[in-house]
Amino acid sequence: MNLKQVSLVVICCFFIYKSADSRRVAVGQGSNGETLYTDHFIFALQWMRIAPQRFTIKGLWPRDSLNLEKQPEYCKNDTDIDLTWFGVKKDDNVEMWREEWLRHGTCSGLTNYQYFHLALELIHEVDVLNALRSNGYYPGSHYKPMDLINTVLNKMGVYPRIVCEHGNPMIKEIHFNFTNGYPSSSVSMLNMIPPYVMNCGQFENIYLPALVDKTKILVSISLFVLFCISLFVIVIR
Repeated sequence: MNLKQVSLVVICCFFIYKSADSRRVAVGQGSNGETLYTDHFIFALQWMRIAPQRFTIKGLWPRDSLNLEKQPEYCKNDTDIDLTWFGVKKDDNVEMWREEWLRHGTCSGLTNYQYFHLALELIHEVDVLNALRSNGYYPGSHYKPMDLINTVLNKMGVYPRIVCEHGNPMIKEIHFNFTNGYPSSSVSMLNMIPPYVMNCGQFENIYLPALVDKTKILVSISLFVLFCISLFVIVIR
């Protein structure tokens, strides 16, 4: 390889690196004063066992692919957060999302509106439940994680990550990888960084919990309480 060819390879590598690095932005400082960066988001969904039967948003977490050991958190001391756009009164849900903003959103490089709006847009990009159903995977049965992952790969073109409950072979979350940015039209879905399965084996049978109907639970509890009261009345007579 002559000098001209070597120079061409070096130039190509430089532009490839700059392209990959172009989304990496400084978002704050760590506890030791080091600069924190982010270049992609982990979009985490959690499986709900109550109606309606679906995956819901767990969080949108900024990540730095060049420093996976030190993920950016609490990048700003943002104590006065405007969540009026949320359109609801102050309750536990708003407090939960407030904490989500403080811990993760402040490291996203977005405003709080953009951060939450992006999460609401991305949920429509990852219709996991329909992808699984179209291949015969339904709640209430056991499946191998890699079978579910390959189904998502075939439908969406990327590897997700399945997270099981600790000590319990049951699906808890599924994670997707997106480039950072706003709005959703400016971000791209990427393969998850391995491991693709956490807290359970790749080929272990894991459970996708079936829907738990709150009404049925309340009725069952009510009937049980009535039974206990009736039994108590009979005994004291």
